[in-house]
Amino acid sequence: MLRSQLEDNVKAWDLEPDGQYVKRAPHKAPRLNSQEEMMEWAVRTEGRGVALPGGGGQGIQNFLVSILERIRPAD
Repeated sequence: MLRSQLEDNVKAWDLEPDGQYVKRAPHKAPRLNSQEEMMEWAVRTEGRGVALPGGGGQGIQNFLVSILERIRPAD
């Protein structure tokens, strides 16, 4: 259940050109860019230490997981 909530939460945010995340308006269709795709990848792997696509390191994955932890709703 927590995994699906995190996935829904990631899809509810838009990454703006200035690097800030803003809540997506309900009427807007989701848009994906490379950073959002990486965040969704972090959710799918659930922080298991799986190598990032393209050969990225564990530090990048930890960073992405920390972003997810900051934007998810409080339980």
